[in-house]
Amino acid sequence: QIPSPSEQMTPDTEENVIDEAEDVIRNFIFESYQHQLVEEVDTLDSTTPQVPELCAFTSDPMSRASQVGRQLARIGDDINRRYADEFKDMINQLNVNEDTAYEVFAGVAKKLFADEINWGRVAALMCLAYRITMTVVKEKAKKFAQFMKVIVSHVVRFIKEKIAGWIASQGGWSAALQYSPSMSFTSLSIVVGSCVVAIAAVFYFSKKS
Repeated sequence: QIPSPSEQMTPDTEENVIDEAEDVIRNFIFESYQHQLVEEVDTLDSTTPQVPELCAFTSDPMSRASQVGRQLARIGDDINRRYADEFKDMINQLNVNEDTAYEVFAGVAKKLFADEINWGRVAALMCLAYRITMTVVKEKAKKFAQFMKVIVSHVVRFIKEKIAGWIASQGGWSAALQYSPSMSFTSLSIVVGSCVVAIAAVFYFSKKS
């Protein structure tokens, strides 16, 4: 059952958060992909590859994972639009592939949650995973299912190690349904932008040394 905005959330368990994380992430990726396809139809810009696994994705639309995935994808839409070029440049500069994906992902993610955790930043975390997935799949579309499994496991691993306790304390994944991104979007935009620039610089100079 999905809580109403006025309902007091009771803490969930970290085990439940971790158990549900994969379904939430997969629904987020599906929703983000569908949004991207719709935007390309509207702008006549079709650069996103057709991914059978996402076109044929099935999930109960009323399940908690589906609703949370949709909510986080809505929050992430504006982040994707605002930082599309920055994410693209960073991923290209760092030559992200199957072997380096977690290193890049974890580096940005740690900076993203260095001083605060909120649902906007959780959405930004999943945006990063989505952008890495779509970048790699453009080059190796036939390996999409294999790579998505890898990147989803990376996100689950990071959530388990760093933020599952916070999500549980908020009431679990359902708490995301009450989050209003307008409350802190300006600060989130600054954080995401600085993360992109900072982590790109770290990797650039580490390669030079």
